[in-house]
Amino acid sequence: MANIGKLIGTSLEAYANEITGAIHAEAAVDIVKSLKYFGPFWTGEFQDNWVILRGDARAKRRASEQTSRNKKPKNLTPVRSVPLVKYTGGKFRFSIDNEMKYTPYALDLLPIDTPEGPMTRGMFPGQTSILGNDWYRQYVQGGYLKEDLERAGFKVANNPRVKGYSNNPLTDKRRPNFR
Repeated sequence: MANIGKLIGTSLEAYANEITGAIHAEAAVDIVKSLKYFGPFWTGEFQDNWVILRGDARAKRRASEQTSRNKKPKNLTPVRSVPLVKYTGGKFRFSIDNEMKYTPYALDLLPIDTPEGPMTRGMFPGQTSILGNDWYRQYVQGGYLKEDLERAGFKVANNPRVKGYSNNPLTDKRRPNFR
């Protein structure tokens, strides 16, 4: 009998890990969509370079490829694929980063030296973020990030494969695969 209990416990733990991983992946996608939406937009290059990476990886920084400095209409581009991440060491880890070299300036985290003195991106005329100056801090601290995380949990919880799970691993042949 102890083996059946161990089997059920192992199965439930694996199932819980799959659900947790699905929530993390869904949250990563929702967060990137919000960063694209709330972030600054001029040519679309910054928006196009949000990435979801495995673990604690950082994006490889690259210089701007735009030859045109003309403002383009804002059209949100699809989120790049989410890497498969397995539960290891008690954690699921994704990193969300932007590949552009000017990322700290676009996030309003570092000032830009100007003849008038240091200014953040949002202080320039014609600023381009929906949230204005300090848009990234407003996203993180103003409740938008929290909403993305809650929405991800709600989406996964309402997934028919999660709702229809029977807690008997011996008879349930419909074990969900969230990937």
